[in-house]
Amino acid sequence: MTGNNKVWRASLAGLASVAMLATMGVVAGTANAATTPDVADPKVTFVYNGKTYGTQEVTYGDSLVDALAGIVKTPSDADIVASGSAAPSGKFIGYYGEDGQPFDFTAPLTANTKVVAKYADDVDVVAVTFEGDYGFYPLGDATGYVLKGSTLDARQAPTDKADGQLTTAWSVEGAGVDTTKIADGTVDALDKIAVTRPKDGAATVTVKAKEFASDVKTLRFNGKSGTGLASTSYALNAYADGANDDDLLVDTTANSYAAPTIITPTADPTDSTKDKVTFGAWINEPGTKHSTKVGEDIANVKDGDTFEIDEASVVKYVVVKFDSKGGTSVAGERVLMDQGNGTYGFAKEPTAPTKDGYVFKGWANPSGKIIDWTASSDADNSPRVNYTKSAITLTAQWQATTSELKVTFRDADYDGKNADVAVKVNGNDFLSEDQAPSWTRDGYVLKGWTYNGNDFDFDAQVASDVNSGNDFVLTPVWIKVEADIVPAALKYVPAESNKYTTGLNVDGYKALFTADSWKTYSAAYTNVRKEYDQAVFASQDGKASAETAAKLVSELKDAWEKLVFEHNGGQDVTLDGTAVHRLFSPTQGEHFYSADPAEILMLTQKLTTDGGWNDEGVLFYTAKKGDQYADALASFTEDTKALKDVVTPILTDYVRFFNPSTGDHVWTVEGGDEYNALKPQDSWNEEGAAFYAPTFTGTTKVNRLYNGELNRHLLSVSASEQATLQGTGWTVEGLAVKGI
Repeated sequence: MTGNNKVWRASLAGLASVAMLATMGVVAGTANAATTPDVADPKVTFVYNGKTYGTQEVTYGDSLVDALAGIVKTPSDADIVASGSAAPSGKFIGYYGEDGQPFDFTAPLTANTKVVAKYADDVDVVAVTFEGDYGFYPLGDATGYVLKGSTLDARQAPTDKADGQLTTAWSVEGAGVDTTKIADGTVDALDKIAVTRPKDGAATVTVKAKEFASDVKTLRFNGKSGTGLASTSYALNAYADGANDDDLLVDTTANSYAAPTIITPTADPTDSTKDKVTFGAWINEPGTKHSTKVGEDIANVKDGDTFEIDEASVVKYVVVKFDSKGGTSVAGERVLMDQGNGTYGFAKEPTAPTKDGYVFKGWANPSGKIIDWTASSDADNSPRVNYTKSAITLTAQWQATTSELKVTFRDADYDGKNADVAVKVNGNDFLSEDQAPSWTRDGYVLKGWTYNGNDFDFDAQVASDVNSGNDFVLTPVWIKVEADIVPAALKYVPAESNKYTTGLNVDGYKALFTADSWKTYSAAYTNVRKEYDQAVFASQDGKASAETAAKLVSELKDAWEKLVFEHNGGQDVTLDGTAVHRLFSPTQGEHFYSADPAEILMLTQKLTTDGGWNDEGVLFYTAKKGDQYADALASFTEDTKALKDVVTPILTDYVRFFNPSTGDHVWTVEGGDEYNALKPQDSWNEEGAAFYAPTFTGTTKVNRLYNGELNRHLLSVSASEQATLQGTGWTVEGLAVKGI
């Protein structure tokens, strides 16, 4: 056994519930469980360039590798051409799901699924050959192609063949090996294979089994044996082991092994006259004849142990359907009756549907109660499904985005707290920060607002998207000021030359902003500075009290957050890089964004290998001289570091990431949640600062969209463009940049 031995085997319960939610109660209907037709088996659609070139039906709950009888092939050029697309050029680099990630052929499928074939130019890939015996090849062959500068994904690594051997280390050789990550030519997992490509030629990598485990045990789970439905049932991923077709063979060194999921095909999904059943346990046969439930560990396993489906472990299931009421279709699901001696089970919350002009509010049971997927078992709106009340259809509840919502600003609980302030806003409008109250609190600075404990961005999403079309509450973030930090605040955006701003170029800061906004800010700055001087003069230690500091910093913060950055609007190309252009590559089907004139020129040239991009023009403008003042305004200097936990910078640094495995670029906020998630990943390369944009006063809302099928992100400022794209597989992720 030389391949990836981490084939995912879901528990039986995992196919019907989310980790067996400790919640219950979808009650409905009066029909007996045997009166509902079964859920149709899911269909996998194979797509290239947006067009379907093949399909494959999969037994409900089974994996695609089983449906393909363990043989995954590279796409056929003839099939692709027959679908209406031109034959792909370059090398096939794998199958991807709608989420843009490599497709997992061993994952159980319960709904229709799209699988996208991806290709890359010859010069961008490295050929990786796996020598030896394996279970199956997700890349379609023993030699697959991996994007240069990337690491092989575990979902694209070949699986182990059940042959009594278990590889613990592989040798990795060839000019394509990334020696910065594989120094000694050895890896202990296939998803650690990192590749590169020299500029002066092609590169290959050869992978061979090098070291093996001792005391390997081979277990067998027999499929399609026994009587009745057991004669058609088998273990999930039985075809992934490269051995006996219907039987799952497993090599392991462990003393226990989790009993695999049992797949039971439905002879006739439309037949509503019979109970719908599967099996829930394996029995050691021959041997101790001990029965072990699916998902539970089989203890004290020995080499050669054989297990049969326990025909006494029949588990009935019922069908729950979802009526989206004009929204996107949602597949029905099987719910196992594996609780209360087979009397009930738990429904799994499906993916929420979408509907133009409406916000999805939830699923209602037949009694009209919206399901609370976290409710306790005795609630009448929990996801419990009773066997004797199984003819259940849950109905989508919608609210028009034009409906008016109430937003309540609610203070924390303390003596002297501010009274609630409620405002009205249309569901399809953004809540304006101007609608938030200007609260103060002795000794504290109001840094921002939160919704359900998470930072709330007033321009990130329309009001109806915040709480599924319902009213919602925002809570202030109060930061306690423990010391005199006014000098740091006076240095952050200095509006006058004084003893606190010695050495700072006040005129330079002034030139960053519009004259009107600077005039207003400068007056507020002077008032704060004068009041601070008086407070210091009256103090005993030459410092303002923490309470006074909090008050003055709050006033200064409110003033600088209203500053409007200058920009070079109207100019097509700006030498200082404030005009962000959107470019498009017809050959790659990708958009790219750059404010660098040299980069734009290189990409739009027709005579270079990097060229051929079409310049679609300026998408938005960024802050003038933002790069020159990034250290001072997008972060905090040694002089202003005392403000770091108290205020938010008025300039935001956007960096560019590139994923060589998918060809996708992402522009994101430096230091933000997405940045921190991408930076440690080997699959994403940080390419540095891209541009600097206002944090508060940008008036051009730049939204980011994502298309899982194409695995591409897109920036757009056009509402009509976004509306059109949403009808073709794109999803609006929210506000990405506040441009000028």
